[in-house]
Amino acid sequence: MISLSLLRSYAKQENIRAALKNWPAAFQTLKAISLDIPRACSLLGVKQSEFNRYIEEVQSNQDFNSYILTKLKDFESRLKKGDLSTGAMGGSLAGILYAIIRSLSPEVVLETGVASGVSSAYILLALEENRKGKLFSIDLPSERWPVPKGEQPRWLIPEELKHRWTLRLGRSSEILPDILEQLKSVDIFLHDSEHSYENMKGEYQVVWPYLKCEGLLLSHDIDANEAFPEFCKETKAQKFTYSGKFGGIIKR
Repeated sequence: MISLSLLRSYAKQENIRAALKNWPAAFQTLKAISLDIPRACSLLGVKQSEFNRYIEEVQSNQDFNSYILTKLKDFESRLKKGDLSTGAMGGSLAGILYAIIRSLSPEVVLETGVASGVSSAYILLALEENRKGKLFSIDLPSERWPVPKGEQPRWLIPEELKHRWTLRLGRSSEILPDILEQLKSVDIFLHDSEHSYENMKGEYQVVWPYLKCEGLLLSHDIDANEAFPEFCKETKAQKFTYSGKFGGIIKR
């Protein structure tokens, strides 16, 4: 069961008026809360009460949320006037990502695609709370994802969390093989770079041999093409999804 406090926290995040205007999206959000999270917890071997507690933990971190989400929301409101986007992961999904990292307590997390740095910041905060683990990121700065004037890409990552972070700049197709050979094994991998079929499928295939047994492959924007469902069939691995846009595959 989803806790009442968790439902309240989601209600605070969502704009009720916008939800009424776009009720299909609002329905999908409620479906994700009621169905997707329990399945993910079951496959990950995590108690749902513990998972919910971690979501509530990060949502109640007012200093962090003010630093990340308030600054992001302000910038996004300015971008909308020019029909632009930051490409950043939403707060509710970032909370799910945080809870996964807190629950599994990984040693090595590898991600492709950083942009403004929302997902990276939530991962690093979870690692810091776990008091263990490192994040290795690959990013190719793009004009598609603008940053505020005077800021650099990855501008939302707090300085105090960067001691657990290593960044490599360039195309994932060129850098992934090298960094994987250096790391030897990975506990959790997150794809959030270019969402073309070729790039998504290519990253999954390159990373999979290096993923530990019981390791987790995560992917954002799985609805962009057929790469994620195809790879699930090919590996015959157990999967879970969240809100139809985020997915995870467990290597067993």
